[in-house]
Amino acid sequence: MVCSICRGQSIAFSTVGPEYAKNHLNAFFQSARGDELRWRPSATESRRYPDVPSHIGDAATEAFECQSSEHYRGAILLARAVIEATAKDRGFNTGTLHNKIELMATGGVIRNVIKDAAHGIRQLGNGTAHGDFVDPVSVEESRLVIRLMEDILNDVYQSPAAIAQALEAARTRRQGATESEKS
Repeated sequence: MVCSICRGQSIAFSTVGPEYAKNHLNAFFQSARGDELRWRPSATESRRYPDVPSHIGDAATEAFECQSSEHYRGAILLARAVIEATAKDRGFNTGTLHNKIELMATGGVIRNVIKDAAHGIRQLGNGTAHGDFVDPVSVEESRLVIRLMEDILNDVYQSPAAIAQALEAARTRRQGATESEKS
């Protein structure tokens, strides 16, 4: 099969028992769908964060793509790094990540509920960051961390950018109305 994006060769594989493979392999691959097949290279979902500084947005995109590719530890670790980079971008450069999150909250950069989300990401990411990953990371944990990371980016960057755009549009509209009244 040819990849619709890069035009390179794509291969699907799956696991079946030896008897099934001997007698039904062609039928299996003709009817297999969704989770029954693994594709290599795999196509992953992606997400962009256009109102976030590029170095942070690129890492957030990579965290999202890790989640999409089922690399859950990588997703959580990158999300943790995104939180730390966000704190540094806002001027909170010293101390532990815990302290940076607290300072962002007391400084009004993030709301208290978002502070709790940031601490959740920090705590989940600490295990991977410090090599304490005996227990596997579940898909649910990884999805939750990505969602919370996006909430933080929304609070810090995306909502303020949208508000600024709305205010600018309203100002432009008022100026246009005032100029047409003068005519």
